[in-house]
Amino acid sequence: MTIKLDFQTVKNIKQPGRYTDALVKGLHVWVKPNLTKYWIFRYTYKSKQHNISLGSFPALSIAEARIKAQLARDEISEGTNPVVAKNAAKAQRETQEAKKITFKDFATSCIQTKRAEWSNQKHGDQWVYTLEEYAYPVIGNKAVDEIVMEDILEILEPIWATKTETASRLRGRLEWILSPADCQPHSMA
Repeated sequence: MTIKLDFQTVKNIKQPGRYTDALVKGLHVWVKPNLTKYWIFRYTYKSKQHNISLGSFPALSIAEARIKAQLARDEISEGTNPVVAKNAAKAQRETQEAKKITFKDFATSCIQTKRAEWSNQKHGDQWVYTLEEYAYPVIGNKAVDEIVMEDILEILEPIWATKTETASRLRGRLEWILSPADCQPHSMA
């Protein structure tokens, strides 16, 4: 059924099915049996029919769904299959995320590199302890390239007045680990 969809019309649909928007060719609101509603863009590319999920209603407004559908239609006009482009972009994002090295992994590798310079095992244990105690809870799972000055301040400020010596040493350790010229573990490069 083709109708001019607006917020109130979509909100009031109580029958499961697909309802086609009269303004953007291929845009549908899909109403499931549990009455959840999703925006779908249906199109034909090289004689094959495809569907792209655009988002759920009302989280994605009608205007936003129309814009997304029109952008997909523009891709088709340029000779690109929107499903293939969407999947490629998703795969690229996932690859980039997988390549990111967490601070904890990077720091562990840096410490292993540095241990060879230390004559005292206790010194290395102190490095590990201060990072585990203060830094890892704040930035341990954060990608190294996403760490900002505010993160370092969040680590150091709570202990600066009460544990000044520890805070000072920890600041130096964090600086050494995050300085690209000083720590370049072979397995992380």
